[in-house]
Amino acid sequence: MAGTSSQSKRLEFVDIAKGIGMLCVIAGHLSIREVNSVIFTFHMPLFFLISGWFFRPARNWKEGLAKRAKRLLAPYLLCSVACAFGAGVERIIEGRLDESWNAVADMFLTTLYGSGSLKSPVIGIPSFGAIWFLLGLFWALTIYDGIVGKRWTTPVVLALFFVGVATRDWWLPFSIQAGMCVLLFVHIGWLARSFVENPKLRLGAMLSRGIPPWMIGICAVAWLIAWQLDGGEMYLVANFFTCIPVDVIGAVAGSILVIWFARCLAHVPILSKGLAYFGRNSLTVLCLHMFEMNIIPWWDIIVSLNIADDTWEMWQLNLLGFSIKLLWACIGLFLLWLWNHMCKARKDGQDIEQQLVPSARPRIRSYDIAKGIAILLCVVGHQADIDPVARALIFSFHMPFFFLVNAAFVSSEYDVRRTLRRSVRTLIVPYVVVCILAAGLKGLLTPEETKAAIAERLVAMLGGVSTVGKVFPFLKSVWLVWFVACLFVARNIYVIARRATQKSPMTVQFAVPLALFALGWWLGENGLYLPWSLDVALFAQVFFLVGDETRRRGLLEAPTHPALLLAAIATWVALALGGYQIEMATRDYPGFVACVLGACLGSWLVFLASKWFDTLTSNLGEAVSRLFAWAGQESMVILGIHCLRMMWTTWGSNGSDGAFSSTLGWAGNGLVEVAFCLATCYTFRRMLSARSR
Repeated sequence: MAGTSSQSKRLEFVDIAKGIGMLCVIAGHLSIREVNSVIFTFHMPLFFLISGWFFRPARNWKEGLAKRAKRLLAPYLLCSVACAFGAGVERIIEGRLDESWNAVADMFLTTLYGSGSLKSPVIGIPSFGAIWFLLGLFWALTIYDGIVGKRWTTPVVLALFFVGVATRDWWLPFSIQAGMCVLLFVHIGWLARSFVENPKLRLGAMLSRGIPPWMIGICAVAWLIAWQLDGGEMYLVANFFTCIPVDVIGAVAGSILVIWFARCLAHVPILSKGLAYFGRNSLTVLCLHMFEMNIIPWWDIIVSLNIADDTWEMWQLNLLGFSIKLLWACIGLFLLWLWNHMCKARKDGQDIEQQLVPSARPRIRSYDIAKGIAILLCVVGHQADIDPVARALIFSFHMPFFFLVNAAFVSSEYDVRRTLRRSVRTLIVPYVVVCILAAGLKGLLTPEETKAAIAERLVAMLGGVSTVGKVFPFLKSVWLVWFVACLFVARNIYVIARRATQKSPMTVQFAVPLALFALGWWLGENGLYLPWSLDVALFAQVFFLVGDETRRRGLLEAPTHPALLLAAIATWVALALGGYQIEMATRDYPGFVACVLGACLGSWLVFLASKWFDTLTSNLGEAVSRLFAWAGQESMVILGIHCLRMMWTTWGSNGSDGAFSSTLGWAGNGLVEVAFCLATCYTFRRMLSARSR
């Protein structure tokens, strides 16, 4: 899992093979007998063979020892400290404060003993689990660095291997015996590379160009024979082998098959990129997996949230468990990526926001003003006891407006990769941050059920729904930030659809988004609410189409005739007050096309208002314009603050159910909350700027 030569050029198919191996490690710890009988024949030897292939002897043995300690022992200790801390926190959350220090002490004792074996615990010290890999590989590489390249290397490796097997009933600390057995696979990997790189061998030259089909056939037969004879009963964690020659040959053959399969997958970009990234970060994934396996009680959480019931088949439960563990690893990798970018921004002396959200084009002030008007109207529109007329007017366009504006900044080339990367930075990052803050607040405000409360909010984050539906009833609402997840999905679906039909006739380019729009409407009307509000994202394709084409044809910049403006205002008001205001969160699409027309007209009027504000030259007018423009630039932060406020406090004109109340009425309360959101956002940005300096 950890590379052994920083100078070696990265080979994508090797990273893919390591990614496949990590998926096998995660699946293997679900304890499914049928799956383990296959996986356990090769999944650990694969990493050791790859480490042996890329092994390079250190010029100085002590220098090599220091590098291996930094690369393998440092992550081992960091993971151990995290697990110890997590064990103590887990006891506190469960209300067992008196056991927290004992849990921490036990975890540190387990770390000091360093046994991964489930079969041979000594003097009552429990095993640590999958992290034994780091200790075993450390010992194997350290020993091999001292004996590699000698005429007696192979006899010494075999002797140490058999010593490790023979003494497995007297297990020593730090997985030393496991390292003795790992040494054999490291040696085989080293010999394989030496053989392939030998210019005097014709077979080596052939293998350097790839694995020939006849070798694939031999390896497949050898692995199948080993699998039938062994049945996955090789446990390197405990130096247990059913039949040593059969197990070793089967492990090598199975690893070669995985590497060959990885070379094939390298030509499939959709799969290869993700697996390669998983493989490059396999050490991080192992530590994340180790933490959740020792600390997080997934099945208790699943039961408490009623995600699964007695009607589920065993394969469904196993698939759910694997998906949760895989998702945990992906979230951990994403947060690590985010942290690295923030650290890089501080190191380079740049503003963190500029590092995470690079601007592809200059900001257009009128668009920022329009977004500011819309987000502040959204805050006002969510006030309790709001006047029905005001609510109808605001709700008729406030969500569709952001889809329309987003479409105006979709690249003309419909670059799928660029859109995905940018969407992750500008939408998923704030979405995850708000959801994690919501989970933490939920835990603090409900101490009697902290664990279940936090788990409920995190599961809601994964679901990304605005309201509970009948398809996934266990997914709770993430409140207002459902829109952020939905916008992420809608933007990428639109770009993919337009890219796929870019060379088709214009009728086809229009027909595909409209067909998706109709499908989203049908799903919403039938109560089929999907995760990440996918059904709403499909419905929103019509707004992306309108916004994109409006921008491409320059219609927003064209002068507006007064008669047309009056007609637009009259139509919008008539539709909104006539009951045709759209409510995307609840999938209320009255009049189908009528509500879409009202949303587009209302959004256009907001944009016209923003152009008017942008032309003001008086001191007061300029101040108002700058305020709206700043609010538009910070619209995502304001939405997050407003969402957290709505989740935990309520202020209403009647004061019956809130922590804050006044006699100002809905308009006064709206202005108070607007001021609160703006002040909080300003404070947050000042703190962030000070930290970046």
